[in-house]
Amino acid sequence: MKRIACFVLVLMILSGLLVNVSAQSDIKIFINGDEIKTDVPPQLINDRTMVPLRFIFEALDCVVLWDDETHTATGKRTGTEINITIGENTFLRNGKVIPLDSPAVVIDGRTLVPVRAIAESFNCRVEWDGENSYVLITTKELKFAVCPDFPPFAYKDEKGNIVGYDMDLALKIATEMECMPVFNEYKNISQALDSVKNGESDMAVSGLPYRSDWLDELSSSTPYYVSKQIIVTNQNSQTDVNNLKGKTIGVLENTVSETYIKEDFNSKRIRTYKTLDEAFDALSKVEIACIIADENLFSGKTDNFRVCEEAYITEEYVIYLSEDSNKLLQEVNSIIENMKK
Repeated sequence: MKRIACFVLVLMILSGLLVNVSAQSDIKIFINGDEIKTDVPPQLINDRTMVPLRFIFEALDCVVLWDDETHTATGKRTGTEINITIGENTFLRNGKVIPLDSPAVVIDGRTLVPVRAIAESFNCRVEWDGENSYVLITTKELKFAVCPDFPPFAYKDEKGNIVGYDMDLALKIATEMECMPVFNEYKNISQALDSVKNGESDMAVSGLPYRSDWLDELSSSTPYYVSKQIIVTNQNSQTDVNNLKGKTIGVLENTVSETYIKEDFNSKRIRTYKTLDEAFDALSKVEIACIIADENLFSGKTDNFRVCEEAYITEEYVIYLSEDSNKLLQEVNSIIENMKK
């Protein structure tokens, strides 16, 4: 009889059934003040409130993926990826191993996960109202206005995700401030800056240069990057920054270089291109005298051409915030300064 009891106990342990489960249908989940209903009631397991995995991921606007082979669920939201495997006492947040007090389990055909661990991984604030059995989740969002047409700072990858150096910077700022990043996409710089002025966005970041004439109703952060708009021409060309007048200049459309060149030269002498390859093709055929663009765009692509020693312009990239956001500006500047160290 003892052997049978031990055998049953081992089976229970191996199958993950030996957990302290207390179904409490009176537990309620609130996100930003709104009650969220689940198809399986929240349960207390090992003194942790557990909720259906898909529910919490989707409630936080995550893309949900499931790997049936490894029994691993993935929740993705801009800048954060969570991987949690049934039965494991750890999970991954952006590749970093995080311990779990109560592992994911399957009950009534639903995968349940600890709500606090998951919500806090997305920089949410989680509180427990013991008197009413409420789980209160508050999402603190930080909204960034972006123009994803300026690689390598802000652009879309092959999957349509907004990526780039400035997106990494935005994610760093949001993480440091314990907020969930939200990217508001705009077609041009003017729209992005207007969104900050009218409160649609908290700040604008997309390889934006410091311009004093842009500071109407706005403030700017300390510079986080110094960029050079350089001149690239053919090997035997005498074109340089001092003799551009009267020459045909190639620029990439929807870039800072295009803005500056059109302000400085007759638009009839300016040719815009969608890609750098198109511009190089035109330069090789001597359809244009030179290309002017951010030096980062030319990385590893100028072997058959000449880069002028003197840059067309050197500019500092900053983040634009509303003029009355002094506290937020101080926090952003502090984060940027710490990143420079």
